[in-house]
Amino acid sequence: MLITNILIIGSGGREYAVGLKLSQENNTQIYYCASNYNPGCLKICEDIEVGDLSDFDWIYQKCLDWDITYVFVGPEKPLVDGIVDFLEERHILVVGPHKKNAMIESDKHYARKMLKLCSLGKCNPNYFLISKYDNDSDKIFIISIFNAFKKQFVVKPTGLTGGKGVKIYGEQLKTYDEALQYIKDVIDSGSQILIEEKLQGEEFSIFTLTDGIRCLHSNIIQDNKRLGGIGTPMTGGMATVSYGNKIPYFMNVDDYNTACNVNEEIIYELYENNGIRYNGFLYGSFIKTKDGVKVIEFNCRLGDPESINLMHTLESNLNNILFDISKNNLKCKQWLFRDNITMAKYLVTPGYPTKPDNSFTIPIDEWCYDSNIYWANIDNDLSGTINNELQPGKSRNFAIIHESDGYFVTPEVEKWLFKKLEKKVDNQIEVINNSIGNNKLEYIKLNI
Repeated sequence: MLITNILIIGSGGREYAVGLKLSQENNTQIYYCASNYNPGCLKICEDIEVGDLSDFDWIYQKCLDWDITYVFVGPEKPLVDGIVDFLEERHILVVGPHKKNAMIESDKHYARKMLKLCSLGKCNPNYFLISKYDNDSDKIFIISIFNAFKKQFVVKPTGLTGGKGVKIYGEQLKTYDEALQYIKDVIDSGSQILIEEKLQGEEFSIFTLTDGIRCLHSNIIQDNKRLGGIGTPMTGGMATVSYGNKIPYFMNVDDYNTACNVNEEIIYELYENNGIRYNGFLYGSFIKTKDGVKVIEFNCRLGDPESINLMHTLESNLNNILFDISKNNLKCKQWLFRDNITMAKYLVTPGYPTKPDNSFTIPIDEWCYDSNIYWANIDNDLSGTINNELQPGKSRNFAIIHESDGYFVTPEVEKWLFKKLEKKVDNQIEVINNSIGNNKLEYIKLNI
C-alpha cells in the first residue's frame, strides 16, 4: 500500500487538529513546516521544521526533501501571499485557494462586491467604503455615516487583521472621536475601512470544502470571539460550540440551506470571475437576523478553533477527501460527523490579547496527554526535542474540547445541555490551572 506524505503548513490548533485526524487514518505520514514546536504536532508527525512561513522556497524544498504527496495550507497569510500558485507552478499538489480567490478574505470590500455579482446583495448589510481621511470634509462625511446608522455601526479594516480588527461602536469604540481616530489610523497604515450597519441576531458559521465544482458543507458552529463579555477585546476566537447534525433553536433548515447556498454561489462566482477553481475550505460567517440570513465575512481557510470541533467529530476519511481535492476531483458526496454537540475553549496567557505575559513555563503533567487537549501556540522547546516543560506563546496556547450526545428539542433543553457541557470543560481547566501553579491561564466564560 502506498504511503501518503502530507505536508501541513502551520502549527497552531487548526493545523494540529487536521494533522491529528489525518495521522489516525491508514497509510498517512504527517510533516510540518511550522512557526513553533507544537508538542502535539511533534508527537504525531514524522518530521517538523520551524521557519518563516513566508519563505516559499524553503517550503518547496521541504516538499522535495520529504517526498510530499500533497500540501495542506492552514493559515490565511501564505494563501493570500500566493503559496498555492507558487507550489503548483512547481508541480506540487496543494489544498487551498489561489491568490486571486483568497481575496475573498484579504479584501472585505471585494467580498461584498462578490455577493452583489452573484445576485446575493440582499445578504450584505448596508455599508460604506472609506478610502481616505485627509481633511474636515472627510471627517464630516464619516460622521454623517455614523448618524445615518443611528450610532449602530461596526468599523472593519478591509485587509487581514487576524480576527482582531473589527470594532463595534458602543463597545470597543466608546465615542465618535475614538471611532474617527481608529479609522484614520487604519487608513494611514495603507488599508481601507468598511463602516457597516450593526446587525442584530445570532451568529453562526458554515465551512464548505470544495474542489471548485463539488461542495461538502459542515454542520453548524458558533464562535465566541470576545475575550469575555460585551466590550472586551476581539480575538481570533476563544470558544466554539457545534451542534452535530441538529439545527439550533434560533434558526431553521431553510436558514442552513441559505447559508450553504451562499458559500456555493461565492465559490462558483470566484471561478467565473477569476478563471481559477476555488480549492479547499471556504469559511462563511453568517448572522440570522429578523430580515433573514446575512453575511458577516468570508475566510479562505478552515477556522480556528472551529477546526477542532470539526476534526474531533469527523468520521469520514479526511485524507481521501483532501487528496481528491488537491487533484480537483472531489468524489465524496457527503462527509459524516458524530451527531454530538461539542464545546471547545482556548486557554491563553494573562493579558491576552493586548499585553500577553508568557514569562513562565508549564510543567508537563498527566493532563498533557489527554485526548481532549488540542495544542496550539505553545513550544515544547526551541530545539524541537521533547522535554519536561512547555513554553506558552503570546497567542492562544491550547484548547480543551468535550462532547455530549444529548439531544435538544427546545431552547431550554439546549441551554441546559450546553451549561452541563461547559461545566465539564471548565472543571478540566481548573484541574490544569491547579497543576500549573501561580501563573493561571485564562479562558472565556460563555453567556449561555
